[in-house]
Amino acid sequence: MFVIRRSQMAVLEQAALDNVDARVGELLRRAFPTAAAATPEELALFVARASQDAERLGFTSPQQVCMYAAVAWALGADFVTRHRLDAPDGLLSARFSSEEKMRALEQLLTAALPGA
Repeated sequence: MFVIRRSQMAVLEQAALDNVDARVGELLRRAFPTAAAATPEELALFVARASQDAERLGFTSPQQVCMYAAVAWALGADFVTRHRLDAPDGLLSARFSSEEKMRALEQLLTAALPGA
């Protein structure tokens, strides 16, 4: 029988997250000229923080993290607190499912990017 220990699983999960962060950074570079102009270090730091924020709000899939990072890049990293979206009645509050939150992020991104 093959057994994976918790410590091994944590390493595998971190490797998967690191890969997601790298892919998110590449997607941001392709989608936003300002991201393309950022240094690799600046972009990596932004993506790492956006990933942590996304996880805190209940976004766990790579697609959700990517959408969150795109909205954060378009609206500014502080968009959640600036617009009180994580308040008890906010669009990204715990009372909504991650799918409902994704739809809210999609709407925010569409509104932020004319022609998107």
